[in-house]
Amino acid sequence: MGGFEADIQGLTLKRDRTSPIAISGGDADQDFDELKHDWLATFRARFGYAWAQSLLYVTGGAAIGDTKFSRTQTQSANDLCPIDSRNGFQDCHVGSVSKTDWGPVAGAGWEYAFARQWSAKIEYLHVWRMPSLTLVTTNVMVLDQQFTHTVSTSNIDIVRVGLNYQFH
Repeated sequence: MGGFEADIQGLTLKRDRTSPIAISGGDADQDFDELKHDWLATFRARFGYAWAQSLLYVTGGAAIGDTKFSRTQTQSANDLCPIDSRNGFQDCHVGSVSKTDWGPVAGAGWEYAFARQWSAKIEYLHVWRMPSLTLVTTNVMVLDQQFTHTVSTSNIDIVRVGLNYQFH
C-alpha cells in the first residue's frame, strides 16, 4: 500500500553558544552565537504493509525549512563600539544570515484505524539539512574590517503522534 503526504509545522528549535576568546595583550573577547529554525515542511511518499486495521510503513522524500544564524563578537578593548548588556564588553562585530534550505527526510510509522473514518498514528522522521551556512560580520566602527564564520546546520529528529480523519 502506498501514498503521498505533505505537512508543514512551526518550530521553536534554537541553539545558543557562548565562547570566550583569550587575546594577547590582556584583551578579552566573547562570541554569542544563535542557530534557529522556525518552520519545516516535508513532502514524502509512504509505502507499507496493511493488515486488519493497521498499517506499518516507511516514508521518505524532501524537507524544506529555514535556518537563521547570528553572531555577536564582543571585546574588552576600547574601540568605542556599543556596550553589550550580557557581559559589559563592546559589540564590535555583529551579523546575521537567514536562508531556506532543503534536505532529505526518511522515517517509519504505524497507523491504526480505530473507527470508520478515523485513524491514529505514531511516526519517527529524521531530516538531514544542508551542511553549512556562512556569515560575514562587519566591525560597526571600522566598516572595512570583516570576519567570515561558517556554521554547520542541524539534523532534526522528530517523533510525533497524529489523529487523521478521512473524507469520503
